[in-house]
Amino acid sequence: MSDRLLFKFYKSYFDVASELNDKDRLAFYDALMSKEFYNIEPELKGMAKFAYISQKHSIDKQVEGWESKMKSQLNTPIQGGAVGGVIDPSI
Repeated sequence: MSDRLLFKFYKSYFDVASELNDKDRLAFYDALMSKEFYNIEPELKGMAKFAYISQKHSIDKQVEGWESKMKSQLNTPIQGGAVGGVIDPSI
């Protein structure tokens, strides 16, 4: 699993996302996070796809730079969390 903990969030990502409606903005942000942390290429439609394509060069360069620097590839997650899951407060 990826041990990448952070990435640069460029103002251009925010500027593009600000032009989207809520549904497309969320799809764009989800795609951005999945690509940056797990190198998952998104399947988007409409304006979310247009927004992602407009930033794809920067996104790809960040992933390539991290993989090159760490000499490791980002991997897809093995197991995801449950939607609406509860975290035990005693942890």
